[in-house]
Amino acid sequence: MLLATFEDLNFKGVGVKLFRISIPILTALFLTVITFLLIPVIDVIQLENVWQYPFFYASSLPLIYYLAVIYSTLLALFCRNDYGKLVSLLCVAFLVELTPSLMLVNPWLPDQY
Repeated sequence: MLLATFEDLNFKGVGVKLFRISIPILTALFLTVITFLLIPVIDVIQLENVWQYPFFYASSLPLIYYLAVIYSTLLALFCRNDYGKLVSLLCVAFLVELTPSLMLVNPWLPDQY
């Protein structure tokens, strides 16, 4: 009786399909978490020219940051699963919005730097 129920529901096909869909999503989440763990904390920015500040910010980020943003963006564009698109867009949004707050000690007072 129990075996017939499993054959009717076809759990094998469902599990394989969900596993295929979740690997890119899990990869995007993994890259996002690793990126947040590897972001350096900067207390004082010492630059001669103020116009170099964006370059300093970009050069201080780890390479995995750029990899995570590009991967999540491409996943959002080409993923067929709506939940996958949503998760990858949230990963990009969190990376872009939260990185300055995590990187700089006091990000809301730029005159302090």
